[in-house]
Formats: sequence, C-alpha cells, structure tokens
Amino acid sequence: MTLVYFIGFVGDIFLPITVSTEMKVYSDNALLINIGLILMWGVQHSVMARGWFKDMTVSVVPHHVESSTYVLVSAITLAVFMYYWQPMEGIIWQVEGSMAVMVLWSLFAFGWILIFAATFLTDHFDLFGLRQTWLYFVKKTYTDVTFAERLVYRWIRHPMVLGIMIAF
Repeated sequence: MTLVYFIGFVGDIFLPITVSTEMKVYSDNALLINIGLILMWGVQHSVMARGWFKDMTVSVVPHHVESSTYVLVSAITLAVFMYYWQPMEGIIWQVEGSMAVMVLWSLFAFGWILIFAATFLTDHFDLFGLRQTWLYFVKKTYTDVTFAERLVYRWIRHPMVLGIMIAF
C-alpha cells in the first residue's frame, strides 16, 4: 500500500501533500529536512541489503522472515519519508504543451509498469520475503530461486532501477 501511495506522492495525484505541493508558508529548513529524509531512506535501503547486516538481523529475527522484515522496514521508512516531506518554494521544471505533458505521463506510467513487471519476472513472492515465510509455515525447505534472463532482463541488468528512473 505504501508503494501505491508513493506513486501518487511523486506523481502529484490524488493526495493532499505530494512532492510538489504548494504552500502559503514554507519551512526555512525544508531543503535540509528533505535531504535528511532521502538519506534516511537510501541508507536504510542500502545498509539492510548488505550481507553483514543480514547476518546480524538473523540473530534477532528468524531467517525465514528476514526478507519480509527488510520489506516492512523499507515500507515504514518510505511512509515516514512521505509523512515528514516538506514542500519547498519554487518551480524546478514545468511543461505546458499538451503533447509534452502526455508524453511525460506516458513515461511515468511506463516506468511504474516496468518496475512491477520486473518484480514478477524475478519471483515476486521470493523478492518480498513471502515465499520464505510460506515455505517455513508449511514446513518445506527453502530453495534458492534460479534467476532466468527473461524478457526485459535479457537486455537490461536492473529493469526495476531503470523503471524508477523513467517514472521519476
């Protein structure tokens, strides 16, 4: 659900406060707060993905919930990021031509579709830690998922990252 909210947040659609909300009064510290929020999410997302952190995590949480714990903490961190985001004064870029606006919305949609499609190509349920938990629950041994270079993975090493870059 957090990811769906994030799409509205960065797309400036259907939400009361988004990345480009205009305010009558802006915080003097908005830029510093927002940089801190971006760093908070980036550091959390990167550090928790490291092997040494995963090894440390399994000493606290069971191995079969390590991946889903990572996803949960990432979602909470992203929610904190959006909740505390500070609107900033000024316009960074603006497009007014209807054709250009349509192209940008199409790229925005394409980027998110690419992200979601890529997660399913890598075993969506294993990626989010659901498979590990389910296998433990039904008392089956976890086996690594074999990665297959299918569809976009034949041409692009990291289609999820590319999708994020296109969507943004």
